[in-house]
Amino acid sequence: MADKILTGIAVATGIAIGKAFFVNRNHQAHLSRQIIAASLVPEEIEVLHNAFSTVEGELAAIRKQVPDELKSHALLIDTHLMMLKDPKLSGAAEEYIRTLGLNAAWALEKAVSDQEAAFGAIADPYIRERMQDVRVSVTGRAIPS
Repeated sequence: MADKILTGIAVATGIAIGKAFFVNRNHQAHLSRQIIAASLVPEEIEVLHNAFSTVEGELAAIRKQVPDELKSHALLIDTHLMMLKDPKLSGAAEEYIRTLGLNAAWALEKAVSDQEAAFGAIADPYIRERMQDVRVSVTGRAIPS
């Protein structure tokens, strides 16, 4: 393991030896952000796929529970399923695992952030805000804790 010297503003005197963690103050502050070994990439992609499958099952179960008189509102859940199945989201997350060695949670968070940036360029505020649907209801369920 190579040593890395970090510089910055000291908050306490002395030295520290240990593992450094990235603190994400934006959305998923609890996420473990780890670089994984190349040998673990297939396992981490499987973690990602399992998370997506679990969420798909959860959303399908929720959709089945919608009462008959509210079936038209079940279309909202269908849109969440479509966002979950979007190959741009899952493909980007997989690519971050393969190329950057990110763990599944970090890769998915990064893929969602990329899509947020794209949605942020849309002029219509309603459409732009739909990215929150991805972040909260879809990705919030899929990100492995």
